[in-house]
Amino acid sequence: MSDFLQALLLVFNIKTFAFIFFGTFVGIVFGALPGLTAVMGVALLMPLTFFMPAHYGLPMLIAVYCGGIYGGSITAILINTPGTPASAATTLDGYPMAKRGEPGKALSIAVIASGFGGIVSVIVLTFLSPILGKIALAFGPIEYFSLILIGVVLIGFLSSDSIFKSIIAALMGFVLSFIGMDPILGLPRFDFGNYHLFQGISLIPAVIGLFAISEVFVMITNIQTSTDDIKPIKKVTYAKPEVFLRNIKTLIKGSLIGTFIGAVPAVGSSTGGWISYGEAKRASKNQDKFGTGCAEGIIASESANNAVPGGAMIPLLSLGIPGDPVTAVLLGGLIIQGLTPGPNFFLKHADTAYMIFIAFFFSNIVMVLLGLIGVRFFAKVLHIPKHLLATIVMILSLIGCYAINNSIFDIKIAIVLGIFAFLMKSVKVPIAPMVLALVLAPMFEQNLRRAMILTEGSIIPFFQSPVALFFYGLCILLMIGLRKTKNTNFCEKNVKK
Repeated sequence: MSDFLQALLLVFNIKTFAFIFFGTFVGIVFGALPGLTAVMGVALLMPLTFFMPAHYGLPMLIAVYCGGIYGGSITAILINTPGTPASAATTLDGYPMAKRGEPGKALSIAVIASGFGGIVSVIVLTFLSPILGKIALAFGPIEYFSLILIGVVLIGFLSSDSIFKSIIAALMGFVLSFIGMDPILGLPRFDFGNYHLFQGISLIPAVIGLFAISEVFVMITNIQTSTDDIKPIKKVTYAKPEVFLRNIKTLIKGSLIGTFIGAVPAVGSSTGGWISYGEAKRASKNQDKFGTGCAEGIIASESANNAVPGGAMIPLLSLGIPGDPVTAVLLGGLIIQGLTPGPNFFLKHADTAYMIFIAFFFSNIVMVLLGLIGVRFFAKVLHIPKHLLATIVMILSLIGCYAINNSIFDIKIAIVLGIFAFLMKSVKVPIAPMVLALVLAPMFEQNLRRAMILTEGSIIPFFQSPVALFFYGLCILLMIGLRKTKNTNFCEKNVKK
């Protein structure tokens, strides 16, 4: 108890709160600009912590982390361009709601769901870190494979029109993921003799191309989802409390899914958002509304992807294993302060551990405040003339693509994928399954092949792991639910006819 009070006194300090505000603001800016992710924000500010006390530097970096994940939802909602891959699923309902003339509602739903998910993950982080850390450590290739299999199954829920179109889009994503180094043999494949493709297609340029640049082409050609369809905004309104009360189950479920996904090393925020969105759509009684500006879809995505940071800190602090790229950078920040995460961290540095938990909590509170204050300013983006908006989006997208690896080739990749996605939109093939497949495929292939090597080609061990059996059971239930849902929708459409 004394350690907790000591940590509370360290955080309840004007300077500490100033650094939390500064870090959150920087994180939101980095998250909102396509290509400038939370990883980059934390990495750029970490040198500033060299000469800072831990109770100033660590809360600032944590605030950048929280703000960066949320910030991606702003551009995802307003211009159909996820600022970070974590907010890709938010575009599915956030942008249609903004087009409908309700950008304030979409933005306020996103920030409150983000804050709720973050706070839930902090609560879990505080009380269950050692337990969940040990569970995550027990994950081997078979367990990872079975977990990722759930995401693969959920691809079928991402399109309300056709499972067939979803499968086609997903297969395209899988094919793209095969480009680059073989994860097991270490040999280049499908690179067409181009050394730029040795490392495969980077996720961020791919996401920017598939969402942002394709949307620019849509704006220019004035077809299908043109910005001409955006209704004029007379007054910016916020989401009412009833929206969250009505979707409280989705809010809690998304937060827990995101926390769990974060606790499993190397899975990440984008996976958490997609899995939560797919599960919310599967369990919803109004599945046809998903993809049309449904509040439940935004809540599912944002509560999950913002719960991932708290979950990702669990293996970092309790085991010394980073849960995602941002926590890998944060590990360096802890070491700079003379702190070594691991099983004894909570015994040797209990006050610092509590300080991190409290900083996470207040970072989420500050994020919600800044997000709600900024709603009226963010919504003005939709007043920009479409030709000017298309130019701004294209410039920011190309700069973001280049900034990742300082590579012109990444810009070319984004443009090619943008044209391809534009053609997909013109024939009503969904983009979301392709992006989800692109995220999951490398992990799916790598863990499947590792598991097959460890079992010497035998599939029997795949059914001997209790964790894997649990995930297989979930997959079966999801597939049964998917089949019933699609059959029901088919019957309803025929009755209407």
